Amino acid sequence: MTGRPGSVRIEAMRLGTAHLPRNPTVFAMLARMGLVTDIGRGVLRMVKLVRDQTGRDVGIAEEAEELVVRIPRPAR
Repeated sequence: MTGRPGSVRIEAMRLGTAHLPRNPTVFAMLARMGLVTDIGRGVLRMVKLVRDQTGRDVGIAEEAEELVVRIPRPAR
Protein backbone atom coordinates (compact mmCIF):
# COMPACT_ATOMS: atom_id res chain seq x y z
CA MET A 1 0.00 0.00 0.00
CA THR A 2 1.32 3.41 -0.89
CA GLY A 3 0.67 6.74 0.80
CA ARG A 4 -0.56 8.14 -2.50
CA PRO A 5 -3.86 7.21 -4.12
CA GLY A 6 -3.41 4.73 -6.97
CA SER A 7 -0.48 5.54 -9.19
CA VAL A 8 -0.63 9.31 -8.66
CA ARG A 9 2.80 10.92 -8.66
CA ILE A 10 3.69 13.58 -6.08
CA GLU A 11 4.56 16.07 -8.82
CA ALA A 12 1.11 15.57 -10.38
CA MET A 13 -0.48 16.29 -6.99
CA ARG A 14 1.63 19.42 -6.58
CA LEU A 15 0.65 20.68 -10.06
CA GLY A 16 -3.04 19.91 -9.62
CA THR A 17 -3.11 17.41 -12.48
CA ALA A 18 -3.98 14.39 -10.32
CA HIS A 19 -7.73 13.72 -10.40
CA LEU A 20 -8.24 10.74 -8.12
CA PRO A 21 -9.82 11.21 -4.68
CA ARG A 22 -8.18 9.37 -1.82
CA ASN A 23 -11.60 8.44 -0.44
CA PRO A 24 -14.41 8.69 -3.05
CA THR A 25 -17.14 8.28 -0.43
CA VAL A 26 -15.90 11.17 1.71
CA PHE A 27 -15.34 13.30 -1.42
CA ALA A 28 -18.91 12.66 -2.62
CA MET A 29 -20.33 13.63 0.76
CA LEU A 30 -18.27 16.83 0.93
CA ALA A 31 -19.26 17.68 -2.65
CA ARG A 32 -22.97 17.33 -1.77
CA MET A 33 -22.37 19.68 1.16
CA GLY A 34 -20.67 22.21 -1.14
CA LEU A 35 -17.38 21.97 0.76
CA VAL A 36 -15.20 20.90 -2.18
CA THR A 37 -14.93 22.22 -5.70
CA ASP A 38 -12.71 20.46 -8.21
CA ILE A 39 -11.34 16.98 -7.68
CA GLY A 40 -7.55 16.94 -7.64
CA ARG A 41 -7.09 20.65 -6.93
CA GLY A 42 -6.71 20.52 -3.13
CA VAL A 43 -2.95 20.00 -2.99
CA LEU A 44 -2.36 22.72 -5.59
CA ARG A 45 -4.57 25.10 -3.61
CA MET A 46 -2.81 24.24 -0.33
CA VAL A 47 0.65 24.73 -1.88
CA LYS A 48 -0.36 28.15 -3.25
CA LEU A 49 -1.99 29.33 -0.01
CA VAL A 50 0.98 28.24 2.12
CA ARG A 51 3.45 29.88 -0.27
CA ASP A 52 1.40 33.11 -0.25
CA GLN A 53 1.28 33.15 3.58
CA THR A 54 4.79 31.97 4.43
CA GLY A 55 6.89 32.59 1.34
CA ARG A 56 8.04 28.97 1.61
CA ASP A 57 7.12 25.74 -0.14
CA VAL A 58 5.20 22.80 1.28
CA GLY A 59 7.26 19.63 1.55
CA ILE A 60 5.57 16.58 0.06
CA ALA A 61 7.30 13.21 0.16
CA GLU A 62 6.60 9.53 0.44
CA GLU A 63 8.33 8.01 3.45
CA ALA A 64 7.93 4.39 4.53
CA GLU A 65 4.87 4.04 2.28
CA GLU A 66 3.15 7.07 3.86
CA LEU A 67 2.49 10.44 2.30
CA VAL A 68 4.17 13.10 4.46
CA VAL A 69 3.23 16.76 4.06
CA ARG A 70 5.36 19.36 5.85
CA ILE A 71 3.70 22.76 6.14
CA PRO A 72 6.19 25.48 7.05
CA ARG A 73 5.45 28.13 9.63
CA PRO A 74 5.50 31.77 8.62
CA ALA A 75 8.87 33.47 9.05
CA ARG A 76 8.97 35.75 12.08
